[in-house]
Amino acid sequence: MTLKKVDLAMWAKNGAKFLPSVLKRIEEVIPHECVNQRILVDDKSTDNTAQIARDFNWSVYPNREGFVRGGVMEALKHITEEFFVSVEQDVLLSKQWWEKIPKYMEDPKVAVAEGVRLSSNKALHSIQEYTLERHPELIASPTLDNNIWRTKVIRQIDIPKEYVLSVDSEVHYRLSKYTPYKWVIDKSAISTHLQPSLSYTIKHYQRLTPIEHRRRRQELDYVAFSRILKILMFSPFRSFDIVAKKHDPSVFFVYPLVRLMTVKLFLIRQKLIKSQT
Repeated sequence: MTLKKVDLAMWAKNGAKFLPSVLKRIEEVIPHECVNQRILVDDKSTDNTAQIARDFNWSVYPNREGFVRGGVMEALKHITEEFFVSVEQDVLLSKQWWEKIPKYMEDPKVAVAEGVRLSSNKALHSIQEYTLERHPELIASPTLDNNIWRTKVIRQIDIPKEYVLSVDSEVHYRLSKYTPYKWVIDKSAISTHLQPSLSYTIKHYQRLTPIEHRRRRQELDYVAFSRILKILMFSPFRSFDIVAKKHDPSVFFVYPLVRLMTVKLFLIRQKLIKSQT
């Protein structure tokens, strides 16, 4: 099967910092003749996200509901092709993405196919690359940021309003549990997650955490907490191994800090969950 046309979709909020590079890469990777519509759903951006999109010939629609779920649902209203591609506002597609990912849709049982993305930050990239080699399931997990979708299948999946941000995990869960379709992840198609610094990444996740607690309610997961605490305590030793294999000395300082932040975010999420029960 050769895809004749796809629609492109993006949901964005204040993405002006990276959007020109991201949209330019999409033009380079996905052949112009294979693109029908370019749809950007804007979540009340206060920068010039919408104008940048229009300058690249994308149609811009307002995200009336807000957050990721609102962006997805609004985009689906305008998609007309059998398949569509979603790219997030801070992801540079792998230059091999088009030749590697759409071919999975030749299997009629595949509803979604995507690659993986690693950070543009040198130390984070080394850590993620190391993790991808040892525990690929931790990096090659379902996302919404470099995917091709079978439109009719995704339209059948109900996404409750409480999953405003964790749409990726919820769609994957419902696809796996309630349909016969598959979600494929190709670990050889590596896109770039634009994260200019560690502080930028930490601030980003701290900003999202107050909303992420809207996932399924659960009691404090002591097993999970003890596991990530153990990983934190062992992190200086793991750092040596990563530095030796990736030849990046900065990892020695960054990896324990990342693990410390993981513990902090876990406790914040659990506090929010507890306050809602």
